Amino acid sequence: MNNSLFFGFKLKPILKVSLAGIFIALACIFNKVVAINYIPVVPFVRISFGGPAIIMFSSFLLGPIYGMLIGGFSDILGYLVFDIKMYPYYPSITLTYVLLGFISGIIFYFFTKFKNEKISRIVLYVSLSIILILLSVFIFTSTTWTIFDNVITVEYWLKFVLFGVMLVLFGVMITYLEIFSSRSKKDELINIFSLALGMFVLELFVMTIFGSLMKSVAFGFNIFFVILLLQGVTMFFNIPFNVFVFYVTFKHGKKYFMM
Repeated sequence: MNNSLFFGFKLKPILKVSLAGIFIALACIFNKVVAINYIPVVPFVRISFGGPAIIMFSSFLLGPIYGMLIGGFSDILGYLVFDIKMYPYYPSITLTYVLLGFISGIIFYFFTKFKNEKISRIVLYVSLSIILILLSVFIFTSTTWTIFDNVITVEYWLKFVLFGVMLVLFGVMITYLEIFSSRSKKDELINIFSLALGMFVLELFVMTIFGSLMKSVAFGFNIFFVILLLQGVTMFFNIPFNVFVFYVTFKHGKKYFMM
């Protein structure tokens, strides 16, 4: 890896540009096509099957500057080509992917330097447990949610459904990470729990907190807490899925760029 300010791997410029084009196309497809988009009641929530992981990996491989450009261009291109035009283009949402692309390379650069899998596992599980508790408190203390101009009374059955979904996702995530870690080869550069911890930091601060704020700029600040809650719930799905996409991409691609 390059130890300069820009991080990333030492690759020829023409290869970086070519890979950037491929990553833009892949992130665009996975974010917009291979995803659950625009649920009528909550159009501000998108469940993507690998799009953010592609942006994260591109930043790790090519560096934060390339990652920033890939994150931004993939969202703009995705809107122009694939998005349902029932909503206008929101630059604030693109800014979330720009930040994700920029900061991912820096985050993973430092997390790959930390080799203690046991400590990474403990910090990850404790942090996720705290988030689970905070989200649960928010769910069970809420009486109404505001979605656009509608004020919805939160029934107890809905609270228990959301809590149950979180609990199941939390359990599946832990089981998956343990199995995936035990079956994956001990790579010199990446271990599963350091990678998952990096994913947690990015999901929490960029996609959940910053992303919810940027979506509130687009859709209205009266729905900020609902967006924050739903982004927090999807975090328990996104982390293990993005770990898988990132790790498999690195494992099968490293022979081409680690020279």
